[in-house]
Amino acid sequence: VEHCKMPKIKKSLSSTLNAWVDVYNDFTTDGQVLFCKYCEVVVSSSEKFQVQQHIQTAKHAMKKEAKTSAKTGTAPHNIFNQDLCRALVSADIPLNKLNNKELVSFLEKYTDQKVPSESTLRKNYVPDLYNETLDRLREKVLDKVNHSTMAAFFTDSLGLLWVDGIKYDRVLLVCTDAAPYMIKCMAGLEILFPKKIHVTCLAHGLHRVAELARAVMPDVNVLISTVKKVFLKASSRKERFRQIAGTVPLPPSPVVTRWGTWIEAALYYADNFETVNICTYCMKEAQNALKKDGLREDLIFIRANLACISSAILNLEKKGLTLKSSMDVVQGVVDSLSHLEKKDYFEKISQVLAKNKGYSRLKKI
Repeated sequence: VEHCKMPKIKKSLSSTLNAWVDVYNDFTTDGQVLFCKYCEVVVSSSEKFQVQQHIQTAKHAMKKEAKTSAKTGTAPHNIFNQDLCRALVSADIPLNKLNNKELVSFLEKYTDQKVPSESTLRKNYVPDLYNETLDRLREKVLDKVNHSTMAAFFTDSLGLLWVDGIKYDRVLLVCTDAAPYMIKCMAGLEILFPKKIHVTCLAHGLHRVAELARAVMPDVNVLISTVKKVFLKASSRKERFRQIAGTVPLPPSPVVTRWGTWIEAALYYADNFETVNICTYCMKEAQNALKKDGLREDLIFIRANLACISSAILNLEKKGLTLKSSMDVVQGVVDSLSHLEKKDYFEKISQVLAKNKGYSRLKKI
């Protein structure tokens, strides 16, 4: 009896490619082509030797090692590269100076070392320096922020200024924020620094008064945030606004943590209410915000009575302002708010300044 042999069934392309993926973990496939994960190229796979030949190339081995090292964070560090990166960063020399061929030639000639590229240092060595710096700060400066660590930091800093010994009687004025731990820190240092006057930031104090306005006028706040949102990353809307508004600038984008910017935004809407209303007539969210009852009255109140706050903050932030001028700026705001029928703002600034004991002492000088 003659035995009939079964004909071989030819494998499909998809099953062949999946077989190579199972054997060699260096590839992926979509069922149509074989793709090398490390070289990011399509590999010929009609014959087994073609796949093996690709794996054995130096280029494939190098790329595989580089990507594997990057994932595991075990890329070997060259000591010369590390020291060079530290020297450049310490001396405040931009890493892109390594793009200068003359400099690279000079360094390689006299150090007999291969000078790395800017991208190599930035990618593999700068992060380590950053982490080293953070660790050093954590260990030597502030384990945790409180009045004790801030007092130590303050005196250590003065030790850098006066290397022969801190001149305690020459510290006359210190300005900080109004955080409770800073208040406690400076109060504890009065024994060491008998002539020291501690003033908390006056610009920040005025910002707290501006924050009161934002809290009691929610409709104005909604208008500012809504219009900011509708124009955010909307180039066509911005262009339409410019065409209609002419010389009127685009609505501002205030940031709550930037002192005085919310008041400045409210002043913009007080001055350009009708223009904004016309330019946003087809923007439903903006129109809803603009139609709030009492909104115009709030904007007019801010324009008439609170503009002094934002201008005062800007003046206090200027360089070279004398102490007397700074005091006059703050007193001008106090006088303006004292005449308002709504006493909330005057009471707020009075409360803020009353806690600032250094400010009271400066007024008497």
